[in-house]
Amino acid sequence: MIPNPVPHIYLKLPPQCKENKELLAFVYTGPLLPTKDDFARTPFLVRRSKVTAALKWVKDNHIDYKNMIISGENTESYPENEAPVTIEYHKQDTNKYRVSTSVDDQETEQGTTTGVCPFTVYGLTSDMIDVHN
Repeated sequence: MIPNPVPHIYLKLPPQCKENKELLAFVYTGPLLPTKDDFARTPFLVRRSKVTAALKWVKDNHIDYKNMIISGENTESYPENEAPVTIEYHKQDTNKYRVSTSVDDQETEQGTTTGVCPFTVYGLTSDMIDVHN
């Protein structure tokens, strides 16, 4: 596991889009550069109206977010239907890393061509979190 640094917790959400690009990156790996269609299927696309609706729901339904400020100005800083993070491409002929693969895993590639493709994010946080407005 690799720790993910958490520089601070926001009292105003969403953060400015430029802040995400300093903290997050979407790394595309594979034999070819991603196409426009590939980007249309990524889990990082943003629709500002959906982000605002989700934040309103969380604020209304989760006690820890009761005092959160929803920033329309910050929401407008996000591109519509694009990933709000840095996008990097690394050429790779397989989607498996031999170092982290089980000795029993002999499949050439990992993934699916039909059905649900799970997306998992792992992260660690520290109990020393700085709160900012």
